[in-house]
Amino acid sequence: MKEKVVLAYSGGLDTTAIIPWLKENYDCEVICCCIDVGQKEELDGLEERAKACGASKLYIKNVVDEYVENYIMPTVQADAVFEYKYLLGTATARPLIAKVLVDVARQEGATAICHGATGKGNDQIRFELGIKALAPELKIIAAWRDPKWTMDSRESEIEYCRAHGINLPFSADNSYSRDRNIWHISHEGLELEDPSCAPNYDHLLVLSNSPEKAPEEDVHLSIDWEKGVPVALNGEKMSQREILEKLNEIKEINNICNVGSCSGYLIIIFNPDRTEQMLSYPAFMQRAGCSVSRSCIWSFYGILHSADQKSTRNRKPACVPWKYGWGICQCYDF
Repeated sequence: MKEKVVLAYSGGLDTTAIIPWLKENYDCEVICCCIDVGQKEELDGLEERAKACGASKLYIKNVVDEYVENYIMPTVQADAVFEYKYLLGTATARPLIAKVLVDVARQEGATAICHGATGKGNDQIRFELGIKALAPELKIIAAWRDPKWTMDSRESEIEYCRAHGINLPFSADNSYSRDRNIWHISHEGLELEDPSCAPNYDHLLVLSNSPEKAPEEDVHLSIDWEKGVPVALNGEKMSQREILEKLNEIKEINNICNVGSCSGYLIIIFNPDRTEQMLSYPAFMQRAGCSVSRSCIWSFYGILHSADQKSTRNRKPACVPWKYGWGICQCYDF
């Protein structure tokens, strides 16, 4: 009987290529596991795609409520921000994903867990420390650091998939490395690898609009807070998950909370990675919560000036009036 390997599967380019690669190089049964932390339509068609690539089965584990309540909200309460602007959209989800991967591996009697994180970023550390803390007996296959992995670019991964008869649901010029959840979506790769290139927003934006396409109308929001977490939106009591989902719906129409950053890594490399992040409204919520805690007011009224952001020479942040002035919700367009 072949050994079983559980693959942390997103359906993106990396993990799509890893399925046939694992079978060729480890002669194993590949069991895919996708952890639903709010990817929405990205989950559509995953089972068919995973099995078409050679996986024996796919688990989709919905942990959105657990993610919001036990991982996102504590970061809001702590005003946790990395390097002044990154609101931990990917980082907060990885420990929970590692926990679910371990649960599935034990359920299936697998001997190893495989992930598709690159060898230069922080995700490999998040995954591997989480897995080893919970299941030190499990082996970890880090494809991008494996000597058997010969692909060195997204273009070579695309060619590998084509050679194995795998039809990819995206084109080569739109093959960003994306990570999405209810709290944010981040993008890496393609023109973002070159700091001298402007982002191609027509291809890039998923949870937001460009300033040129944002509506002319202002958006008026109020959020009520209790004990450092949001409890109501525009006067209507909701769960934290429902508040985030509603705010995301508003964000998809407006140009709000797009942030560009060059991230630092625990693994020291010469070139830091450039990431474009659409923050699923955490910048708005977190800065609002920060202003609330500082001024001891348990509700606030924000006016998001979407129309004012249309000027490329004078883009304004979404503005939230508070005790000490304007500019709590800084929205970066790079």
